[in-house]
Amino acid sequence: MTEPAATRFILLIAVSGGCIGEIVPGSAASSDPMPGAGGSNGSGPTAQLPAPIPSECRAGPIEGGPAPVRRLTREEYDNTVRDLLGDATRPAVRFQDDAALGGFHNNATSPVSSQAMARDYLGAAEDLARVAKLDAILPCKPSATAEAVCARQFLDLFGKKAWRRPLVDAEREGLVAIFLGSRARGNDFDESIRIVIATLLQAPSFLNHVERGAGAAAGASATALTPYELASRLSYLIWRSMPDAALFAAADAGQLSTPDDVEMQARRLLADRDRSRSALMSFYEQWLSLGALTSSEFADNKGKVAGFTADLGASLRNETRSFVDAVIWGGDGQVQTLLSARFSFVNAAVARLYRLPGVSGTHMRRVELPATERAGLLTQPGFLGAPGGTLTDGLTTDPIHRGLWVRQRLLCQDIPPPAGDLLDMVKPPPNNPNLTTGQRYMRMLDDGLCAGCHRLINPIGVGMENYDGMGQYRTREGSLPIDATGEVVDFDASTPRVPFKGLVDLADRLAGSPHVRDCVARQWLAFGTGAFDLGGATCNAKRLVGDFAARGGNLRDIVLSVVRNDAFRYRTPISRESCQ
Repeated sequence: MTEPAATRFILLIAVSGGCIGEIVPGSAASSDPMPGAGGSNGSGPTAQLPAPIPSECRAGPIEGGPAPVRRLTREEYDNTVRDLLGDATRPAVRFQDDAALGGFHNNATSPVSSQAMARDYLGAAEDLARVAKLDAILPCKPSATAEAVCARQFLDLFGKKAWRRPLVDAEREGLVAIFLGSRARGNDFDESIRIVIATLLQAPSFLNHVERGAGAAAGASATALTPYELASRLSYLIWRSMPDAALFAAADAGQLSTPDDVEMQARRLLADRDRSRSALMSFYEQWLSLGALTSSEFADNKGKVAGFTADLGASLRNETRSFVDAVIWGGDGQVQTLLSARFSFVNAAVARLYRLPGVSGTHMRRVELPATERAGLLTQPGFLGAPGGTLTDGLTTDPIHRGLWVRQRLLCQDIPPPAGDLLDMVKPPPNNPNLTTGQRYMRMLDDGLCAGCHRLINPIGVGMENYDGMGQYRTREGSLPIDATGEVVDFDASTPRVPFKGLVDLADRLAGSPHVRDCVARQWLAFGTGAFDLGGATCNAKRLVGDFAARGGNLRDIVLSVVRNDAFRYRTPISRESCQ
């Protein structure tokens, strides 16, 4: 596809200004600028009391959530073109890595802002258009219908699917003008339709989640998302792809206006077990940063360890995926079980790390693990070897990032990284053959420069020192005995410190905490909406944890709590002036 109209169109995305061109985080966006057109498991959980919803949050003004313009993630792009065009070639492999926000893939801070990115999207759009099976997506035959009429019928159907909303008249006529201009230059009907497809696939409304909202009265604190925006939010949360025909029909009929409407559609999407389980696993993969396990950096760093195999990272990722699947969809679905279960899944490569004899092959099988050495996600080698996606070699542990992950992802307490001059001044403790790693890292608490933040992190990570850089259990570091005594200070508002002896003890204490359960719920709210108030200060966060607890704290149902939440169904309104 080399038509100049299509090329000019993608360049508009890359270099134009304003809310769409720059894709300003937190902003709404005007309609796409169109060429020629105007406008626009342990033994089971113990009882945990539901978190009470404060009286001021039971009624009162609706709080909207953030709705920045976000590029499709690579997973979302691939799934969308699969469902839109039947193309399963996964073209997004050529795109740059997804940006992370709050620990989850969220491209709100990474717009199409360079010519290189624009060329990648241009190339993918042209390749997809070139091989598109027109017989499967055209609703008419040009031999039986006037060509311009057929093109409009195509845009009303295909354009709506591609942009996840009906096209307005100016947009449709702008695209028809591209089609007619191509015909005037001598291209046949099929080639001209392919140019239109390539143009659609480069548009901001295809490449991004654009949520303008239905409009709010002056001074209102929130505006409802439109039915089509809600349909898109639902499908990308539960299927990581575009809405299906039934969701579009519900949006057409205005049947996504109440929490019950939205929950009914969410239950329908969840009933497609293959699609929903695969897509919702994305939360756990991103929450645990499992992608690091299959990176080239993981293989390079861990390859320094004798016995390391190239497929180990993938096996560790599969272990955690299998474990999560067993707890969430095959077990009780409780946060407590995720953190305290004494079983996991191994193949030969993973079994070697657990020192389990008699395991062969690549198939993952369930095994019971020593109750004094292993407890849930935190004692799995995939977490211990790459906490929060941070990689060390297989010999070195990482108390800071191990502790930081617990603080941020299980306690929802953000600790910003050192910046400016402080970043240059804070150094890891020097090697000392007479001290264990844990002893060296605890000495950072004697440094007034470091102590303020590291008192919140290091004592947690030091309590994990019975596990080496590959996640293997140990009691000595070289010739030195390991002291895995740790503590969590400032655990929550009512608990100044939680001492523990070793990671299994820590995991059990975290597993039994309503505060941790509520934090995991808030992580889901961040994943589903981009509302990163993980401290839980907003009424939306408080209502979410209350609804989640009222449903029994079952992670199979957490999506239902998210989609009913005002942060999912409303957005904070934005003034037109902020787009200038």
